[in-house]
Amino acid sequence: MGELIKINPFPRVAALLIWATLLLVISAPAVAATCLPGGGRSIDFLVDRIDDDPKQALSLIDTSLSHATTPERRAYLLGVRAIALGGLSRNNEAAAAARLAKTLLSLNAPALRDALTIIEASNSFSLDKGAEDLPALRRIVARYPASTELHICAATTAGDLERRAGHLVEAAHYLIDAFREARKANGRMAARTAHMLFKLIAEAGDDTTALALNASALRFYAERSARANTVLLTVFRARLLNKRGEFAQALALGMHAEALMRGRGDVIGDAYRRLEICRSLIGLRRLGEARRQCEFAHRAFVATSPDAAAQADILRARIALLSGRPSTARHLLDPVIAGPASRSSSVDINDAYRLRAEALRRIGNSRAAFSICRNTRTAIARGARRRVHGRPW
Repeated sequence: MGELIKINPFPRVAALLIWATLLLVISAPAVAATCLPGGGRSIDFLVDRIDDDPKQALSLIDTSLSHATTPERRAYLLGVRAIALGGLSRNNEAAAAARLAKTLLSLNAPALRDALTIIEASNSFSLDKGAEDLPALRRIVARYPASTELHICAATTAGDLERRAGHLVEAAHYLIDAFREARKANGRMAARTAHMLFKLIAEAGDDTTALALNASALRFYAERSARANTVLLTVFRARLLNKRGEFAQALALGMHAEALMRGRGDVIGDAYRRLEICRSLIGLRRLGEARRQCEFAHRAFVATSPDAAAQADILRARIALLSGRPSTARHLLDPVIAGPASRSSSVDINDAYRLRAEALRRIGNSRAAFSICRNTRTAIARGARRRVHGRPW
């Protein structure tokens, strides 16, 4: 959940290719297909529960794990547990669960091993780890026929990792391939791939197409019991509206999403929703309310998600600057820039540098502010950083 919407240059031909795929076909029947094929009806049932309430599904999965008697069955359940943890934004735990599941497998289960590799990679937001995972995903894409679940899942994940790395044309190649195949027969996979395309197209700067894709996936989830996925897509829609400056509408969507999941025990998910509400409130210059929302989110993130805590600190620094407290802003930003969050695809590090430069300028250190601006522009020009536009998730 914790990713950003950025703006990056994108060849027009690739944007047109994406547009050509956006047919109104996500309303296809919800075939029971998942990124864990072959697990049987019980695994498919648990994935359905994750779509609606991942915390409740996690409890069911843990109960099933306590009764599992074979290594392969435990591996399947650990895989679906990883999916549930990812749905709760507990991505490090999700990746660890997928890795643990692979240790249980014999050489006679290559498909399940590949499925677990996909799940592990989809839960990594480190740019360095993503670069390590891409070769394996490319091999999985090539290994399976285009219409199979594993080909679609691997292509979708590879496309998303390419997007996070800033390789937008490569990302489009994978995601168009995945969406073209997924929309033929499976509503769930088409909706998932549509969401990944939404993030890519939003980065390309085509907000209208991105919002149309988001709406088509939301319509699919509205037709079934999938509250958690509906909320996720609603928050991403709010994020794009925030980027467009439509803060009042984004705030209404954020509040609606928060109300839908209130009391369900999803602490990290709640913090991400508060973060988006904070962003809307900053845009509306309701800074006292924004500060309370961001501080709530930061408290939830600090022990479990350092990258998300860094996102909150960047917003808190923006509030501090708008409130006339540049020293506070600098104090918040220094650890973000110096720490490992600077190599995360979920943290807008260029925004942190820009805000720090502004804080230094207001403090009176114009020379240092100019140096930061010059070095940041150089880094962007060389492609060393992906974030070209400052502002969401």
